[in-house]
Amino acid sequence: MKEMGEIRGETMEGGDKKAEVILVRTLGADEPKHYDKDGVYCRRVRFHQVDLSEGKIKSNCFPSMLNRIGDGAMVRSDGGPAVYLIGGLTRRDQTCEPIDGASSDDVYYKCGCRLDLQKEEEGAMVWEQIDLPIKNCYIPFCASLFGKLYEFGFRYLHTPEVFDPSVGFWKELSPLPPELVGCRVSDGGVISDPQNSRFLVHLYDGTLYAFYPGSGEWECIGSLLHWRHRNVVLVDNGYTSNAEVGC
Repeated sequence: MKEMGEIRGETMEGGDKKAEVILVRTLGADEPKHYDKDGVYCRRVRFHQVDLSEGKIKSNCFPSMLNRIGDGAMVRSDGGPAVYLIGGLTRRDQTCEPIDGASSDDVYYKCGCRLDLQKEEEGAMVWEQIDLPIKNCYIPFCASLFGKLYEFGFRYLHTPEVFDPSVGFWKELSPLPPELVGCRVSDGGVISDPQNSRFLVHLYDGTLYAFYPGSGEWECIGSLLHWRHRNVVLVDNGYTSNAEVGC
């Protein structure tokens, strides 16, 4: 079983007690091989929850799916109980098609879908197709802020796009400033900062920028991070990158 990524969230249990839960996505590499109707090899993707407060693992917590393209981005909405999978193309000749109907025993992931976690107690959770990003269906840098999804490109920054679940489609925001055109983003280099209504974007050259979606403005915070430090984590009102701390 190969781990593909994780996202974190908080749920409320019993008064003010908070439980931090990690959602882990894995590939069932040890399972029998699956092929779609066109004879294309597909990998089984499964989802598991790790409750850090209770020290428990809930295996196969969401419906599994078959994936014949790349893995794409996995994002949990901060404005409602939903998980999104976005992108995953690995070649220019690949196309995005809608996921197969929920009546099928095997759902094929085809570039963009959403799972409504409110239906978990009803036992009726299904992956639903969503609109695809305008420019980037590969493996996008995505994050959620106030219930909306934002996409910043694949490897290199492009004009940010926003997905509003209430309207159901993506739209482009203000163009990038000239100094950011063609800049490369570090892996995992986009995180939301809801306390300041912004995103933090860590570039490959070590520069940290803040993007304010309300105004479309970009702010250079500093260039103190090393290019090898690829992960930025928000800590209260500051950030940390491989043990370097800023604010």
